[in-house]
Amino acid sequence: MMTHSYVSMSITIAYRQMSVLYYCRHGFEREMSMKPNPDDRSDNVKKIQKHINHTIRNMELAEEMIAKTDDPNQRQALIEKNKRREQALEGFRNEIREEAKALKKDHD
Repeated sequence: MMTHSYVSMSITIAYRQMSVLYYCRHGFEREMSMKPNPDDRSDNVKKIQKHINHTIRNMELAEEMIAKTDDPNQRQALIEKNKRREQALEGFRNEIREEAKALKKDHD
């Protein structure tokens, strides 16, 4: 005699397998019929600048938390996170430079 949990587990596994099969049969067709979005770079610089501002704000908040916390582990985690944010900021700045080059190239 099967237990309730075994039957429930079997039903769950069968449902997942059916979902995967459905996606394999129908999802691939749907993805193939989808058209890619046109490359609209008109507001990329604005979006990147928004990310930069948000990242800088998060760094400032982290600095405030570093000054207030007594937990050395939390302090170290925040310091490391801010280092990663610095790297992200450099990447954002590079993206803005690339966008400026692309805009200049488009205008020439």
